[in-house]
Amino acid sequence: MNNTFTAKNLALCGVLLCFLCISSKLAIPTPIAPFSLQFACILLCILLLGARLAAITIALYILLGLMGLPVFASGGGLSYIVNPSFGYILGFLLACFTVSIVYSKNKTYTLKKLWLTSVIVLITVHVSGLSYAYLINRFYLKSAVSIANLLVYGSLIFIPIDLIWCAIIPPICTKLPIKTIK
Repeated sequence: MNNTFTAKNLALCGVLLCFLCISSKLAIPTPIAPFSLQFACILLCILLLGARLAAITIALYILLGLMGLPVFASGGGLSYIVNPSFGYILGFLLACFTVSIVYSKNKTYTLKKLWLTSVIVLITVHVSGLSYAYLINRFYLKSAVSIANLLVYGSLIFIPIDLIWCAIIPPICTKLPIKTIK
């Protein structure tokens, strides 16, 4: 992996950070979390930048949102931490670490491995989001949320389109002339 801090890589981080901020605003609201293009942008970040640079880019995105810039789908600010959908945002960062652990020894990246990485990212984001939404609803909002409803409205309605992104994004990443993953 070529995760060095070159001018080209930092510029790509900046461009993907902008895409991520914009993608969160192109959203369709649902009861748990809005449907947006964020997942597609997260896949692009991780697959193009690698886990380390993607983690830095996503951490900057989270920092911007918590500082009050309205970069998240429903706004921004420190109070967003108690929003049930914040777990998905944390899942974006957690996915970077999961990917880095899974691929710490094998540095070859084939299309098949990029597809597998996409599915790992999908699972990590959804598990993180669902877990956080349950905990916030149950213990902070004191709301009796059923696990079945949480699964349906927090994950199952998003899985089909997220799987489509998992199928489409890796081949696109292999064709782009901009690659930091070797």
